[in-house]
Amino acid sequence: MSRLNRWLFSAGLFLRWVPKTYWESFYHLRPRILELGGAAWAIVWGFWVGNPWWDVFPSSPTFRAMGLVAPEWVWGTTVFVMGAGQLLALYNASLTWRFRISGVVFFLWGSVTILFLRGNAFSTATVTYGMMWVIATIVAAKLWWRRKMDDEGESL
Repeated sequence: MSRLNRWLFSAGLFLRWVPKTYWESFYHLRPRILELGGAAWAIVWGFWVGNPWWDVFPSSPTFRAMGLVAPEWVWGTTVFVMGAGQLLALYNASLTWRFRISGVVFFLWGSVTILFLRGNAFSTATVTYGMMWVIATIVAAKLWWRRKMDDEGESL
């Protein structure tokens, strides 16, 4: 076997391993830790953006598109309340409310990501909030799946 063939074979094995590993990780994932991290992120971000002591949006042109949609205190308050709602849903251990708030989280971080793409696509904020959107998507999908399994009588 030539060196190129061995490399291609190894690359093929790697490319088969990646989706399999992601699927296995998703199957065993308990989304609570991601929800806790997301709630903490949202509460801190919401306070930072929505507080009356300093202005965040004028600090970077990246926020320009967000400022056109709503003032920063509205963004901050909305995200803060979303994070608090996520914490309350976790505290109450309600799968239904966790799923519902995960839909709100998905929508909100997706909106922020799209607005950052419009404001400054090459900013690191675009990647950061894009990853928050991906995490919110994973949490929502996992909670949806858990609700479906609970409805069918299976337990995760």
